[in-house]
Amino acid sequence: MVHSFFRRTGPPSRNASNYSINNTSAMPAKPRPASATQRQAAPAPTRTNNNVAPKPATATARAAAAPSVDAMQLKQLKEEVDDLTRQLGESDAVMSSLEKERDFYFNKLRQIEVVCQDNESIGTVEVSRILEILYETEEGFAAPDEDEEQ
Repeated sequence: MVHSFFRRTGPPSRNASNYSINNTSAMPAKPRPASATQRQAAPAPTRTNNNVAPKPATATARAAAAPSVDAMQLKQLKEEVDDLTRQLGESDAVMSSLEKERDFYFNKLRQIEVVCQDNESIGTVEVSRILEILYETEEGFAAPDEDEEQ
């Protein structure tokens, strides 16, 4: 019998960045009171000479009207983006390492649970088998020497 505590559901996954938590664009706009919308006057009609329609603003005229970004600010923001990207990569590496370690210890507990269940009817468990499971290492893992720890 496997207890629900030991059932593996898989590692959690990252579905979105932290930006989505702080992003308010998904929030609906607040409705304005009726009196505020009624007070707005309609734009005044533009007069045209000789019944010619006014020309729309060109793309260059609109671009010139847009606020320019200071080169120093742009450089700062790019550096900040690079730094945050690096930090995100480091966080993902740490998270991956922690997930691997979690799975390693989960598998040990699962093996011990199976040994206990197999011997449940007897009422005793072979301690040497449990110690063997506890001290097993993964393939490719080497325990640090005692000299290196000091």
